[in-house]
Amino acid sequence: MPVSYLRRAKSSDLEQLVRFLEANGLTTAGVESCYANFVIATDEKGTLLGVAGLEIYGQSAFNYFKNLGFDLVDRKDIDEAVMASLEFTECRSTALAMRKTI
Repeated sequence: MPVSYLRRAKSSDLEQLVRFLEANGLTTAGVESCYANFVIATDEKGTLLGVAGLEIYGQSAFNYFKNLGFDLVDRKDIDEAVMASLEFTECRSTALAMRKTI
């Protein structure tokens, strides 16, 4: 299985993102205005492996994830490996931290 890298979609990904969704029979309605809600998975060469998008209607992200069983945690209680990750270090210090125990 190829190594994959995850990152937030950028405006420069829009054309490839739309082609991927269309090729897989998915709607592209509204993608242009919310591409930043997508995560892109690529291999080490940058080849697109997959995408994931989040659409939230009528509720906050906190409520959405709370309904999925996530609990709010203090940022100081987050594992060191997570805190050192690129995704976490680029996250706003005001962003809520949530965790789900499985």
